[in-house]
Amino acid sequence: MDRKTRSYFKKEFTRRTAAAQWIDVLLLFLLVVAAAYGWLFFRIKNAAVAAGLSVIAALMVLTAWKLFESVQFEKFVKTHSQKLRQEALLEYLMLLPVQQMQELLLQADGRGKSLRAITLCEDGFWEKTAPDCKSLCVLIQQPPEEPVSAVQMLEYCRRAARQGCDCVHLYSTAPAEIRAKELAEKMEIEVIWHPPEELLFLAQMQGILPEEDAVTQKVRQTMELRQQRRKAARQTAFERGTAKRYLICAGILIAASWITGYRFYYLLISAFCLCLALVSWWKNRESSGTSKELKQ
Repeated sequence: MDRKTRSYFKKEFTRRTAAAQWIDVLLLFLLVVAAAYGWLFFRIKNAAVAAGLSVIAALMVLTAWKLFESVQFEKFVKTHSQKLRQEALLEYLMLLPVQQMQELLLQADGRGKSLRAITLCEDGFWEKTAPDCKSLCVLIQQPPEEPVSAVQMLEYCRRAARQGCDCVHLYSTAPAEIRAKELAEKMEIEVIWHPPEELLFLAQMQGILPEEDAVTQKVRQTMELRQQRRKAARQTAFERGTAKRYLICAGILIAASWITGYRFYYLLISAFCLCLALVSWWKNRESSGTSKELKQ
């Protein structure tokens, strides 16, 4: 794992900046030292020995904590890597052309062997395996982060019912909402839900998934895109005009502190807003000064 990839996984795992992680370590160290010193000094009555043993105990606790964190991090990397890979493959299937999509559905579960007649439609096909047995097979191509809604499920069922179908096969690149699954169970027509995992398995069996190198490249692009979004989100916190908004928030909190019973907390948060306003003003001052120098 290269340094850039490891940095991405670290940020996804901790959800905290490097400075915040160092502060966490320092606070834990001081907390363990204080607790151990109080417990040891009460028993041995020797300040120097108690302090030394407390530091050793704190270092042992930090080492154990880091070992545990390392094990959890490796598990997270494995799980999150698999998740990113699945997202990349589902995105590939989501962008699949209509012809390839129909071929994928025709070969799904080996139903092509028993088909008597098929009629292609925009997002799948109608199949008829017997004079009185007709079903609708559909591939729902939408982003994995947008679950299939109950409205969509109801629309597919009504569409199949209008054509006299007794069964609906729904393959999807996105999971279904709980309400959608509950609604499907109440329908008179049989709804067979095929989750994204099953769709990936079928695509893999048919050999239509991209090469591993292409998947790895797509995963790296996803990592870079998320890092850029995170960086952009941090920059917007101190963009031009935010200092004024922070000052307004601080003023409102200070005024509210006089009419509530939690004055200390309101003043504390208002002080934080004032700090953000100061940082925002300073950063914009530096950027404006740099732009003036460039113009000259």
